[in-house]
Amino acid sequence: MNLSIEDILEKFELLVDAPALALLHSSEYKNLVPLILAKTKIHVSILSLIDFLAYLYYIKRINSQIQVIDVLKQIYDIVNVDDRIVSKVALMKSDLLHHSINPDNVDLINVAIALEKGYILVAADPADYEIYRRYGLMVMSVEELVSKVRELVISESSKR
Repeated sequence: MNLSIEDILEKFELLVDAPALALLHSSEYKNLVPLILAKTKIHVSILSLIDFLAYLYYIKRINSQIQVIDVLKQIYDIVNVDDRIVSKVALMKSDLLHHSINPDNVDLINVAIALEKGYILVAADPADYEIYRRYGLMVMSVEELVSKVRELVISESSKR
């Protein structure tokens, strides 16, 4: 992606998939989440939220499910699946099946949300979404987002 971080943050909102969400909340990046959120709005599909919570419950054995959901809802905009998204998913899945490609449904829903709402999809592994670029998907890695936000902060602090 050749857009500057300023272009990305001014023109687009971000949709984060579950593996990217887990990476953002890892010890390596979790301190940057507030900084990223200060610069842009981050959305998470309801299905990615479920996958992320399942990961948290499995790995960390978190028991207070409602509290975690409430915290995540305060941090991120949770996107539900509506009729337009369902229709877009069905059309793309049909097209992919005609090309002998059986897509992951959660990935496909994230793609449909990103396309329908004009979001950039942030993924832990953008290669997982390469096939969806044919539909106009813009995708970037967590590392790319973090790197660009760090550059922006350094640039802003040097101007002061």
